Amino acid sequence: MQEVRGVKRLLFFLVSLILLVIPLYADDGGYSIEAYKVKIEVSEENIFNIREDIDVNFITQRHGIYRKIPIKNRVTRIDGTVSQVIAKVSDVKSNTVSTYHTEGNDKVIKIGDPQVTVTGKQYYVLTYTYDLGKDVGKGYDEFYFNIIGNEWDTSISNVSFEIELPKAFDANQIDFSVGAKGNTSHQGVYYEVEENRITGYYEGSLQSGEALTIRIELPEGYFTATRDNVSWSINLNILMIFPIVILIVVLLLWLIFARNPREKIEECTYLPEGLSSAEVGMIYKGKASNKDAISLLFSLAQKGYLRIIDMRDEDSKRNLDNSFEIEKLKDYDGEDKAEEILFKGLFKRRNKVNEKNLRNTFYKTVDKVKKLVNEKDKRASVFKKSASRAKVVAIILAILAHVRITYLSFAYGGYSGQLDAVTCAIIGSTVGVMLLAININKENITLSIGLITLGVILIGGFGGITFVPLLSNYQELIPVTIINQVCYVVMFKVIQKMIKRTPYGQKLYLEIQGYKKYLENIDHRELNRLKQDHSNYFEDMLAYMMALSISQKIMEKFSNLIENPPIWYEGQNFNSNGFINRLYRMMCSVEASMSSEPSSSSGDSGGGSTGGGSGGGGGGSW
Repeated sequence: MQEVRGVKRLLFFLVSLILLVIPLYADDGGYSIEAYKVKIEVSEENIFNIREDIDVNFITQRHGIYRKIPIKNRVTRIDGTVSQVIAKVSDVKSNTVSTYHTEGNDKVIKIGDPQVTVTGKQYYVLTYTYDLGKDVGKGYDEFYFNIIGNEWDTSISNVSFEIELPKAFDANQIDFSVGAKGNTSHQGVYYEVEENRITGYYEGSLQSGEALTIRIELPEGYFTATRDNVSWSINLNILMIFPIVILIVVLLLWLIFARNPREKIEECTYLPEGLSSAEVGMIYKGKASNKDAISLLFSLAQKGYLRIIDMRDEDSKRNLDNSFEIEKLKDYDGEDKAEEILFKGLFKRRNKVNEKNLRNTFYKTVDKVKKLVNEKDKRASVFKKSASRAKVVAIILAILAHVRITYLSFAYGGYSGQLDAVTCAIIGSTVGVMLLAININKENITLSIGLITLGVILIGGFGGITFVPLLSNYQELIPVTIINQVCYVVMFKVIQKMIKRTPYGQKLYLEIQGYKKYLENIDHRELNRLKQDHSNYFEDMLAYMMALSISQKIMEKFSNLIENPPIWYEGQNFNSNGFINRLYRMMCSVEASMSSEPSSSSGDSGGGSTGGGSGGGGGGSW
């Protein structure tokens, strides 16, 4: 029995050993690197003359090795900042037959004779020039280079290096990192500094996917390179054209799907029949607001369902916390569903409510009324769905354009933190577009100014992060940024107008516009006519005036029509001359309390990391 157990243990050991050994041979590509020496001579122009001495041991027959040298580098620091660096690789030479070509973001160099295979130990020398051009650091320069890249598919032993910089530097700023990508440990790296030369080695062996990286922070101006990367010039053109193209697309969306025909507005004494004040507000503004829903209160009052008691005294210094009461006179028996919701929301198991009862609670009922008035079925007969879809597409395009320009501007300028910049751009542009795209139409001039100001602040502050690269020396970004912002503002104005009405909706809209025009232009002669023909005109139309945000100044024109207060109004010391002012203030208090909601509760340049610098890359056998 013990013998069987011993055999089982031996088999388990052998299987485990095989499983451990197989990956080692599977990953080495039939070869290993027994020594790798890198010599780098750095010039003041940020150009590196590099020599690599590589001792390879081929286990199976191969033609040679290949090197992948990055052209497009994504330089990553441990504080999360990222820069994009485009290099030029030239003067490629080796000690044996070699060819090279560009593949994606890499220069691929194949060393070896395609007609000859080799085994055993081979020695390769590779030299090339690596031009990084203008240093991307702001407030500092840096030598940040992957001595050995993390894309080799085999183990590398006996790694050594020699780096010579063009002039003096602070040796305390030298930082090595070794291991898997993103690692910050320098354990096993030994080096010494003699004048401008750094020599050293790595004590262990690098495994497949591991790298050795050096970063030295240098004074601003250490490198004098002025070469701009040619590939970015193409992107600059794209940067300038891109927002213009998006603007043209948004304009086309408006012209094709959301533009209303211009028609002459004729004055109308009355509004279209059969529409509630909330529906009039929805048709006029494109969407029912709090004010539209609350205007139904005055419609209910005029129909005899309730009484409004103005609690303010003449100097308005008392009862400010409870400035009005609403008293139920009879049960609602009408057919307007929105009025019914508002009425039942007011008088739940009670016959009288005051301002305190409504504040921070009644908004839920107001939301229900708005939802009902804004139902798709009601809007479908007035507004075309194609315009709503076009508006959504336009908003998405505007946001994407701004975010894209922000990212590319930062990348071009060599700025760190593109992700943070894009996050700010998304926040600012999304909320800014939403605020500025609201179809306000002078519903509330204070609210309009507030929303527009907030939208501008968000776009200028967060969304305006696009301007940050202008603080750099990349003056070519100035026209890009200006064009982007101008196009962005124009897009806002176009998006605001993207409310397409059906022929029926356009007819209603023009009649509502005509009614507003009538109120704005009404004179004493017309007022006298109304006094004779329709003495209760003001009371009957008050709910509609509220929904259309008719100003107090225009309302005061009707003072002469009001000899007695409305039957639903109760207040102190009635005076026809001051009644409109008193009524207007009460309407504002009613709107504020009914729609109120409770408040909700609730440095340096960065270090280096393994594989985070320029250069390096990797290679394999072929």
